[in-house]
Amino acid sequence: MGERYRWKGPSHFDATPETFGDGLKLAPAVRALREAVNKLRELVPRPVGGQVDELLDALARLTAIEKAVAAERTLLLAEANYHGATWEQMAHACGVRRQSLHKRYAERVTRVIGICSDSNSEKPLRLIMELYPKTFYRLVEVGLINPEPSRADGRRRLAFRRHTHAIDVALAQQQEAPKGSSVDSD
Repeated sequence: MGERYRWKGPSHFDATPETFGDGLKLAPAVRALREAVNKLRELVPRPVGGQVDELLDALARLTAIEKAVAAERTLLLAEANYHGATWEQMAHACGVRRQSLHKRYAERVTRVIGICSDSNSEKPLRLIMELYPKTFYRLVEVGLINPEPSRADGRRRLAFRRHTHAIDVALAQQQEAPKGSSVDSD
C-alpha cells in the first residue's frame, strides 16, 4: 500500500510497544493491558486471515479482558462494601460518580456478598454463575455440572450436582490438548 494508507500510530503488530511514538511513554496501565491482549494471543489460536482478521481478533480478546475486569471489579466492590467502604469511597477509587457506580453494580454486589457470606459448598459454582455466566453454562452444556431445582429454608433454589468423573476426564483431556486450543470468553 502507498504511504497514504500506512498506519502511523502505535500498532497492535508492534507486540507491546513502550511508547505512543516520538518517545511519549505509555502509562503503566496501558502497557499492562497491551501485554494482557498479547498474552491472550499465546493462549488462543491466531486467525488465519490477514491483518484485518488479526485486528478483529485482538478486539475480541480485549472484550474478553473487559468482561473479566468487570467481574473482578464486582468482586472488589463486594469485598470493599462488606468491609465498610461506602459507595462514595468506591466511586472515587473507580473515578466515576457514586450514582453511576451504584446503578451499574449494586444488585450484583449484593448478590456476590450474599454468595460469599453463605456457608454453602456450592459457593464457587454460584460465583462462577454470577460473574462468568457463559463459562457456567458451558460447564452445564458439556455435562460437568447439573443444576437441579430444590427447596432450602422454604425457598426455591438451584442445587448443583458436580459430575466428578466427567470433570476428571475433562481435566485430563485439557492437559493433553495442544497449547492454544479454545478459550471461552464471558
